[in-house]
Amino acid sequence: MAYQPRKTDEFLANGLGAQYNTGLDSLLVVSMGTGTSFVKVQGSTVEHIGGLGIGGGTILGLSKLLLKTHDFHQIASLAEHGSLMISTFAYPGYYAASATRPAARRDSLYFWKSGCER
Repeated sequence: MAYQPRKTDEFLANGLGAQYNTGLDSLLVVSMGTGTSFVKVQGSTVEHIGGLGIGGGTILGLSKLLLKTHDFHQIASLAEHGSLMISTFAYPGYYAASATRPAARRDSLYFWKSGCER
C-alpha cells in the first residue's frame, strides 16, 4: 500500500505531536525553524499564541555576518548579557505592543543591540 500524504495545520501538528511525545496535558511548544512559533496546548485545545520572523538559521546567519560568530553558545551568551533598555531608550516606543508593527523591524533591533554591546 502506497503512503498517501495529507496536509494538516502546522501549529496543530506541533502542539498535538509535542503533547503526545511528552504525555503532558498542558504545555507551551516552541518550534524553531525558518521562524519561531509559540503554541499553547491545554487538553484538546491547541492555540497559536505568537511567533517571530526569525529562527535558528536566521540567527546563525545574521550572527555570522554581524557578530563574526556562528557558535550558538557564544550568541546565547551575548544575548543573555544584552539589555532591551538600550534599544528602548534609543528608540522610544519601539517595543510598544502593536499587531501591525512589522516583525522584521522589531527583530532588527535585537541584532543592533548585540552589536553595540560587544
